[in-house]
Amino acid sequence: MVAKKSNSPYYDPRIVVKDFKKLRVCDYEIQYPHMSQRTFEKLLAVFQPNGSIIINRRNAYCDLMKNVLSLLTQQTASTLKEAEELYQAKYPDVNSIDEITKYEGDNLACVEIVARFVIPIEFKRREIERQYYNKIKPFR
Repeated sequence: MVAKKSNSPYYDPRIVVKDFKKLRVCDYEIQYPHMSQRTFEKLLAVFQPNGSIIINRRNAYCDLMKNVLSLLTQQTASTLKEAEELYQAKYPDVNSIDEITKYEGDNLACVEIVARFVIPIEFKRREIERQYYNKIKPFR
């Protein structure tokens, strides 16, 4: 899968946006063993075995998630951990990304709320990427 280069200043080849109706759930059977195609199409994002992430284009927060994830991939783990703790303390009443509508007029709050839910995804993405590249042995 080749990612198209975006005009966005936050382009990252590890983040791909696709329409999940064009993906087949059977290709992700290891991650989602008993999921129907209909349920799969409603997911926000899925991981590739190499640690890249595919974001569902049909998700209402697709562009915001892509831009926030692109920024987060450039941060250190300690910075992400601090930000995660800060945003959890700042927005303790927000339990789902769908509750972003409460803060619709405040762009900074919306980005921080999305980051609150995307930071754990970035940690998982890094873990998968590390496992994938540790399995590859250099040819000697």
